[in-house]
Amino acid sequence: HDIAEYSLLYEIRGKNSNLKPFLLSAHFDVVPTGNLSRWKYPPFDGHSDGQFIYARGTLDDKGSVFTMMEALKEYLNVHGQPSRTFYIGLTHDEEVGRAGAMGIAKYLSKQPFGHDGQFEFVLDEGTIILEEAFPTLHNPIAIIGVAEKGYMTIEYSISLPPGHSSMPTAPTAIGILARAVDKLESTLQPSQFGRGPEISLLHSITPYLKFPLRLALSNIWLFGYLIQLALAQKPGTNALQRTTSAVTLISGGEKENILPTSAS
Repeated sequence: HDIAEYSLLYEIRGKNSNLKPFLLSAHFDVVPTGNLSRWKYPPFDGHSDGQFIYARGTLDDKGSVFTMMEALKEYLNVHGQPSRTFYIGLTHDEEVGRAGAMGIAKYLSKQPFGHDGQFEFVLDEGTIILEEAFPTLHNPIAIIGVAEKGYMTIEYSISLPPGHSSMPTAPTAIGILARAVDKLESTLQPSQFGRGPEISLLHSITPYLKFPLRLALSNIWLFGYLIQLALAQKPGTNALQRTTSAVTLISGGEKENILPTSAS
């Protein structure tokens, strides 16, 4: 099925309609390449050195797209029709919009596949197989994502009367915005450690850790606060335990000798 012009939804019908279907999803659009001089190989050549493939989107998320489609092709060639119906949804605008995913969701909501319209599970891009994800952990781990954080976009906007830089008012629109940004970035949201599925993750990897980390994670009731501090040292693990914030776009000012009338 073609969705929102460029997104695709594949339906692979199974033999047993009593089984709940499942949904696999991925996206084939990518973020901009950035500074081309920092690329070892051209970002859209798909260069393979025999060990790695160098290209924009190999991880986010064309790797998942090709893995799913290759697995589907191999499964159908070897096993034929599956027992359970499943869907593969591939969107074209995950990075910049929501038309693809919303279109697929709308289409699926109208399908009479029973089971109260519920899937057995939905598998999105998730995380990759990680190596050395935790100190002293040398085993690769595949983290199964059972929850996803939401997000909110907030715009700070300052407006002031115009003026000349030779007779400045204090603070300027940029100065006010800078103070707000500094306060936002310096305010740490409280840790939610122990209230989510991260406890199950830590319990699962504890046997593979070395002392003293294994001792600490075996006794979270005692060392919980120290574990919070340790998790906060890396962006990836810090985001597991609290609401985070990031300033990603900023603009203000028109000319070096004119006071900015706005900043955002």
